[in-house]
Amino acid sequence: AFELLKQQGKIRHYAISTNDLEALKAINVAGNCAACQIDYSVLSRSAEKDILPYCLEKNIGVLLRGPIAQGLLADKFSPETRFTVRFV
Repeated sequence: AFELLKQQGKIRHYAISTNDLEALKAINVAGNCAACQIDYSVLSRSAEKDILPYCLEKNIGVLLRGPIAQGLLADKFSPETRFTVRFV
């Protein structure tokens, strides 16, 4: 579907947000996936074993989501931090 849209000039590029190599391969069948957004931080490095090598091999750009693990790595919280529900 994305390749057809690209051929029709309706989009210039397309990308995916996933940590699933098979999903990335499925969208990159024609070899034109521009980028892949992955969950990656020092606490979540599973992409190193398959996604990142594939992206390097296929020249797919990589964007990170969660590089500071939702603030856990930002030195933002202390052991005394209490979280409350604001929206239900």
